[in-house]
Amino acid sequence: MKKFWNSVMMAGLTVVLVVLCAPGAKAQSTSPTLFGGTVNLPFQMQWGPMVLPAGEYTLHYGAVNGTTYVVEVQGRGKGSPHGLILARNPNPSSARTSSLTCIREGNIGIVRKLEMPGIGRSISFAMPKGAMLMANNHRGNAGGTVAQLTVQRIPVLVNGN
Repeated sequence: MKKFWNSVMMAGLTVVLVVLCAPGAKAQSTSPTLFGGTVNLPFQMQWGPMVLPAGEYTLHYGAVNGTTYVVEVQGRGKGSPHGLILARNPNPSSARTSSLTCIREGNIGIVRKLEMPGIGRSISFAMPKGAMLMANNHRGNAGGTVAQLTVQRIPVLVNGN
């Protein structure tokens, strides 16, 4: 039964993301906003089901309908991606600066965490379904390769409220 409800929730979230990511779509911002900032992604990033090209984005973290917490991501350019990512189980933040933590392989990254020390919260994100960042090492085979995975922190500039 739990699997059924998880599927229903993901289907609903996917519909919201498809609508919000459509060119020209306007979405209601999260309300009230607990955190707001901007981030400059230096490379392509996958964040949940969204793929974000390199560029500047605004972030807002807050509640929708008072109980569901989301991160709203919106590109600055015309026709840029815009969507909501479900934020589950916030943890206390021990970071000193606001940042996105990602796993990077080459010119592609996957967002794993959003640190918001100004409000004392940290949000972790699951690996997107189908993500295949893994090392491959063939024992005893000189021709084997190991993928170079890097953990990288990208600063988030906090909006002055």
